[in-house]
Parts: sequence; C-alpha cells; structure tokens
Amino acid sequence: MKEINLQLYWLSMSRKCRNLRIVNGDLLNIIYGGEINFNQGPDSLHARIEIGGMLWVGSVEIHINSSDWFHHKHDHDDFYRNVILHVVWKHNMDSFVRCPTLELSRYMHLFPTEQSCPFIIDNFSTGCIDMPPVETLKNMGMERIERKAHATLLNLKSNECDWHIVFWKKVFYAFGLPLNGAAFEAIIDSVKPFLNKRIHVDAYHLKCIMLGQAGMFEWMGHQEIQTFQLLKNAYNIKDCHVLFMKFRMRPMNFPEKRILEYLELYLQYNDLKPF
Repeated sequence: MKEINLQLYWLSMSRKCRNLRIVNGDLLNIIYGGEINFNQGPDSLHARIEIGGMLWVGSVEIHINSSDWFHHKHDHDDFYRNVILHVVWKHNMDSFVRCPTLELSRYMHLFPTEQSCPFIIDNFSTGCIDMPPVETLKNMGMERIERKAHATLLNLKSNECDWHIVFWKKVFYAFGLPLNGAAFEAIIDSVKPFLNKRIHVDAYHLKCIMLGQAGMFEWMGHQEIQTFQLLKNAYNIKDCHVLFMKFRMRPMNFPEKRILEYLELYLQYNDLKPF
C-alpha cells in the first residue's frame, strides 16, 4: 500500500462510506471528504465531517501509519493546526491524540484492492471531458464577473467608499497570488489606517508595519522591530497571524520579496487615482 493510493481511495470513496467509527468508537459521518491539496499542507482541504453529532470543518491528513504524523514532523508545522481527521491505513500508536483518527483497514470491504487501484488513475488520464456549450461558458463568465463586482462593492462599502484604499488592497492581494492572496489580504486589512490618504506615513514606518504584521522579523533590524511595536500600539493595530506558502515557488515569488516590491510601488504611485 502506497500513500498516494490511499489518498485516491479517500477521494473516490469518502462520499460512499457509511457507519464508520473512529478508533475511539465514536460514530463518524463524512459530509464532504474535501478537495485535494497540491500545495503545502494537509492532503485534503475544506472537509466537513460529523463526529458524535458535532460538525467539524477543516483539513484531512492521510498516512499509511499513525506514526507517520511524527515521522513527517507535522507536529511542528503550523500548516497542520486545522487538521480535523487523521485517515490512516493502520493505527499503530495509541498515544496519538492530535486529532480523531480513522483506521481504514477496518473497512477493507469498502475499498478496492491495491492491485486494482490503477483504474482510478486511468480514469483521470484517459477519460475524455465534454466541453460545455458556448452559451453555458458565457453565462458562467458573467456570473463570475457579477460575483467579483459584488465583492468589490461590499469592500468599498466597508471602507467608507474610499476607492483609494480599495484599489491598493486589490493590488496587494494580487501581489500574493497565486498561493498567498488570502494571507496578503489579511495583512493589508490589518494595516488599513496606513493607507488612508489623510494620514502621512513615511516609507520607513510603512515598511516596519507591513513586515511586522507579516511576521517577517528575520528581515527586520532591531530598530525596525521597535518601531513596529510603537506604531502597532499607537494605531491600535491587531495581531495578524498568517501562514505563507513557499512550496514549489521560485525565490522571486517568495512573500517577503513581493511585500517589498509592493511597498516600492505604493510609495511611488500612492497618489495615483484608480479612475
């Protein structure tokens, strides 16, 4: 049994499984097994499960053995803090208490054998996908534009109709794409007072507050860290706990580099009108 096979088993069979129980005997109801994660972090994201009648929403990590959690050093990785279910083939350590554990080997009759696993891969590699009609694609495109427009209008309303702030927030979000857009958005929301055109903030202060809110203290000197703390207290800035992804990312796209590039752009063109 290989771990990749087990991941395919979970993705293909999780919706069909009923009357499962985790290792402590509690009843498990799988509402949604999650979507595969191709980047840094747990194997499956946005899963929804019920354990003992309580709804859990989060990530699922899949291993051959329960002990692999520690062999892979997940216990020291913040990306695995929101794992709600540990799916394993063999539960080989009773001391694992990080999250509920499902031992799949107890339900072998629900899964294909390891030798028959390639048919799952073949379906992905050889199956033909029918393209939807052009009219359907047009409707999908319009719905997407409407969703983005609605989100922008809500953003504008929450920022007192200040297009200046909304514009530079959107630019900063784009600098975080494709992996760290949400993290960048959280940072820019936390330092919103510094984007207000009525408040004069020099380049040094803006750099200190941006890098400090991003938690990039290794890129800051002692004086810059002190300045960050003073600004944070003066403007009542709340903590911003974000995690950045760097997996399979080129150094030129590392978040610390993108933040510094954004600062250069903002300081040079912050008087630019969005319209």
